[in-house]
Amino acid sequence: FTIKIPKDNYNVGLAVKQPLFTWGKIFNAYKQSKLALEAEKQGLESAKQQVIFDTTKAFYGVLLADQLVKVTEMAVEQVQAHVKVAQDLVNAGMATDFDLLRAKVQLANIKSQLIKMQNISKLAKDGFKNIIGLSLDADINLKGEITYRPLEVDLDSLIKTAMDKRPELKQLEIQEQIGEKIVSLAKAGNKPNLAFVYNYAYKSNADSIKDVFSQDKYKWNNSWNLTFALSLPLFDGFATRARVNQAKSAVNQIKIGKEQLINGIILDVRSSFMSFQEAKELLKVQDETVQQAEESLRIANLRYKNGMITGVELMDAELAFTQAQTNYSNALNDYVIAIAKLEKATASKLDQRFGGK
Repeated sequence: FTIKIPKDNYNVGLAVKQPLFTWGKIFNAYKQSKLALEAEKQGLESAKQQVIFDTTKAFYGVLLADQLVKVTEMAVEQVQAHVKVAQDLVNAGMATDFDLLRAKVQLANIKSQLIKMQNISKLAKDGFKNIIGLSLDADINLKGEITYRPLEVDLDSLIKTAMDKRPELKQLEIQEQIGEKIVSLAKAGNKPNLAFVYNYAYKSNADSIKDVFSQDKYKWNNSWNLTFALSLPLFDGFATRARVNQAKSAVNQIKIGKEQLINGIILDVRSSFMSFQEAKELLKVQDETVQQAEESLRIANLRYKNGMITGVELMDAELAFTQAQTNYSNALNDYVIAIAKLEKATASKLDQRFGGK
C-alpha cells in the first residue's frame, strides 16, 4: 500500500488579549495624552493672543502714521498762509524780506517733514500687511481712528485676572499634571500585570490550496484555550527607580519654571499697568497743551496780520501747535497700545470699569 503525506499545513487562528489590571499604566497613559492635548490648546491660545496684540499694534501704527501725515499737511497749509501774509506785509512795507525768507525756509522744512511722514505711513502699512500675511504689493485702505476709551483699572484685580486666565500659566500647570502621571507610570514599571488571553485555532492539511476547501478529502479541526496571565517582574536592575527619580526631577523643574513664570506674569502686569497710568496722565497733559497751542496760534495769526509781532514769533507759535498735535497723537496711540498690553498681560478684555470678559 502507499501512504500519501500532505505537502502543507493550513492554520487560521485568532488571539485576543485583554489587560485586566496594569497597576494604572493604561489609565495614566490615557490621562497623560488627554492632558497633553489640553496643554497644546493653551499653547495655541497663547499664540493667538500674541497675534491679536501684534495685529492691533500694527493697525494703530498705521492709523497713527496717517494722523501724523494729516497734522503735517495742516502745518504745511498754515505755513503757506504765513508765507502769503508775509508777502502781503512786505508789499505793504510793513515787513522786511528777512521775514518772508524765514517763512519760505520754514515752508521748505515742513514740506520735507511731510515727505518723511508719508514714507513712514507707507512703511507702517507694509508692516501691517506683513503681520497679517498679505503681499507687500497688495493695496489696503484701513478705516478707523484712534479714539480715547476711558478705563479705570486696579493693579491687584489685574494680577488676579492674569493668574486666572493667562494660557501660559495654565499650560505649565497642565504640564505639571502630565509630569505627575509620568511619575505614576514610572512607579508601575516593576508592578505585576494581569491579562486575559483567548486563543482560537482552525487547522487543516492538504496537498494544495484547492484541497483545503474540499470537505470530502480533508477535515478542518478547531481548538481554543483561555488563559489568565500574571506577569511579575522580579528584578529590573533598578531601572524603575531610576525612571521614577528622573520623572520626579522633571516635575520639580516644571514647578521651578512655574514659579518663575508667575513672577514674570506679575512683572508683566505691573509694567503694563505703569505704562497705562503714564500714558493716561501724558494724554491728559497733551490734550490741554493742544488747546493752549491752538489758542496761542490763533492770537499770533491775528497779531502778525496787524504787524504787532514778527514772523519769528509767529513761526514759534506754528511750531508749538504742530508739536502739540504730534505729541497728542503719539500720546493717544500710546494710551490705546497700553490698554492692548494690559489686555494681553491679563488675557482678558477690559471694559470701562475694568472687568474681564
